[in-house]
Amino acid sequence: MRAAAPRNGVPSGATAGAGVGAAAGVAAAVGVDATGAVGGVGAVVVGAEPVPGEYPLKNSCQLSLTEEGLERNCSNISSTSHAFGPAMGEAESSATLVDSIGGAGARWQWAWTSSPIDSATVLRIVTWNVNSLKARLPRVEQWLSENAPEVICLQETKMKDSAFPAEVFTAMGYETAHHGQGQWNGVAILSKVGLDDVVAGWDDDGPEDTDARILWATCGGVRVASAYVPNGRALDDPHYTYKLGWLERLRQTLLRREDASTELAVCGDFNICPDDRDVWSPEAWAGNTHVSEPEREALRALEAWGLEDVYRRHHSEGGLYSFWDYRGGDFHQGRGLRIDLIMATASLAARSVDARVDRDARKGEKPSDHAPVIAQFD
Repeated sequence: MRAAAPRNGVPSGATAGAGVGAAAGVAAAVGVDATGAVGGVGAVVVGAEPVPGEYPLKNSCQLSLTEEGLERNCSNISSTSHAFGPAMGEAESSATLVDSIGGAGARWQWAWTSSPIDSATVLRIVTWNVNSLKARLPRVEQWLSENAPEVICLQETKMKDSAFPAEVFTAMGYETAHHGQGQWNGVAILSKVGLDDVVAGWDDDGPEDTDARILWATCGGVRVASAYVPNGRALDDPHYTYKLGWLERLRQTLLRREDASTELAVCGDFNICPDDRDVWSPEAWAGNTHVSEPEREALRALEAWGLEDVYRRHHSEGGLYSFWDYRGGDFHQGRGLRIDLIMATASLAARSVDARVDRDARKGEKPSDHAPVIAQFD
């Protein structure tokens, strides 16, 4: 079994320590006590409570199209990217694999439409870690032209805001927002149903996160976040402590600023398998990130706030994945993970009628190591 190998760099502000508990380790990372209250020794004191439904201007990315493309006021900073988990030493048979997830093994695909979409009638939300938008842009363009979802959240764009190809998506009918930093991380939201109240990063007056990992916007009346949760690398790596703290900061943001009774979706690469059904071999992954109890507990804490895994609502079975490592023929051998999630509040989740992974998008020349996850809401 091959252990996860970190790439260069450690996020600014990451602290040493590993094997932390879900409460104590998370609290230390974000300055809250084990009960979730802000404060205590070394606490980060956040600002005053915002008025519900209003979003701060200081971190909003203001959009403007110029001859040079999209200009934004988000900072560009260096960081880290995706690290991989274990690979199995012995290949497993791929004879039972089907070409895609869906009825009769056929590719699941939304019908293309150029008609205006009323999000009160139908809303299709997609999350997709593209693992470099520059490298994957032709594939993303093709997929969007074939499927035309109303909202798509992208992760790991790996480009600065000034390089983001907004004009390409504008020509396809999308408004865009991007929070990037260069060769690492980067998140975007594309919408055909409006793009308002854009917030890049955190707005809690806490320490700046030097990773471009989360972007918020309101699309067709639904509050949407595109999130790229830290990988964690290994249980004894400072990046793991950073990961748990990041997830707690997300929970605190939801508690402080959002309302679980409204329609909201947090979409993205969570780098967590919710349970053992979502990993090709729990035995091979034992003792690694993505499956550890503190990470899963952090995900359950988001569910306790009011989020639901929309894909799981429609698929209780295991063996359905959204990520396959490039190494060792993992895709063809069926060694995958389900780590890309669309987490929705109860009122939005109740509108969902289906959810799918477009496994075909992982095939072909130069694919991302992730496939798009799609949910439809009526």
